[in-house]
Amino acid sequence: MSSLSVDAPPAYSERRTHHASTSAGASLHADGVSCDGCHQPIKVGIRYKCQNCPNYDLCPDCCDVPPRDHPSWHSFLRIGSNSQVPIHEGYRCDGCSQKPIRGKRYVCKSCKDFDFCEGCRISQPSHHPVWHRFICIASPALNTYHHQQFCDGCGMSPIRGPRYRCQDIRCHPDGAGFDLCSDCMEDGTKHPGDHLMLRITGHPEIPTVPVVCDSSTAPA
Repeated sequence: MSSLSVDAPPAYSERRTHHASTSAGASLHADGVSCDGCHQPIKVGIRYKCQNCPNYDLCPDCCDVPPRDHPSWHSFLRIGSNSQVPIHEGYRCDGCSQKPIRGKRYVCKSCKDFDFCEGCRISQPSHHPVWHRFICIASPALNTYHHQQFCDGCGMSPIRGPRYRCQDIRCHPDGAGFDLCSDCMEDGTKHPGDHLMLRITGHPEIPTVPVVCDSSTAPA
């Protein structure tokens, strides 16, 4: 599946990433998608999905002339067709209640069953501790776990999402192995950067009932 980039067609968007143009005839959207600016159905061409609102879409024309009732600082995702957007069935965003989560899904490493959509990961709702770190689940195919495997960088157990195992014998002389979650792997400070790492996808995870975030413990 091809990756998505964030584009910023309207003048007010803060995220400015170049995106190649897409033919209108080759971009089909699912039935029921309409523009929240002009209220016309968006069936073909490009649409822009707000990353801060649970369900807000604009056609290209309305993006160029933004509706006044929509916050000007919100960022938009440029979508060529509905099939390009990963859909995480069974998961609800604990920030804006978007269900299912569309696009990238972020799993809190400190809370049990706490998820953010990409928009809430950017805006960071006040009810969730800002010091908590997240695992990015880019697509449902990466919604996995690793039974009885913990991260040697942060202690996350079990590791969720892709797991990275060091192939250098110096990191596991006793045969126990050295593993990192994707967040610690990207951090780059938990392990020598020149060591060869094996990426392991893991076992598919079944959605569970969300619980309240535990915000009682602050970082040391």
